Amino acid sequence: MTKRAVLVSGSPAESSRSGRVLAAFGARLEARGFTLESYSVRSFGVEDLIYGRAESETVQRFLGSVQGANAVVLSSPVYKATYAGALKLMIDLIAPTALEGKALLAITTARLEPHLSQVDESFQRLYRFFRGSIGLSSLGLSDEQLGVDEAGSLILDSPARFALEQALERLTGALP
Repeated sequence: MTKRAVLVSGSPAESSRSGRVLAAFGARLEARGFTLESYSVRSFGVEDLIYGRAESETVQRFLGSVQGANAVVLSSPVYKATYAGALKLMIDLIAPTALEGKALLAITTARLEPHLSQVDESFQRLYRFFRGSIGLSSLGLSDEQLGVDEAGSLILDSPARFALEQALERLTGALP
């Protein structure tokens, strides 16, 4: 049986560190046989997100993808020790019971490392809201652990690569 994961980027930037880490994580999931679907805040009409228009075609497709997934991976830059408001708007579209039995992992990037533990606490509270979900500890990386080469590809330092691999193991290990 093919495992499916939905990747959700809450970064408002077209190209961001959190988006690059999410893409690298997704590539590793694909290498393990996962089928991926990706969404970002830019996938939706602004009014659909702000007003929670569940009848929108894009929102319906997103909710169907989430419903059919084994895992949902959320990605966000950290602002003031919390995840992006754009990600919150996307999460608010998901019904409280829609993530039952699904593994949930958040990937965050922050300029200041102390913000990472605080945002993980926020995600843990969020996971508890989604009854029956399998909430995993976040993968949080500071900007000093990340780089971008001339081609725009992500560069991870050794501890960041190790943390990414551990998060991958946590996610795949949480699935039946």
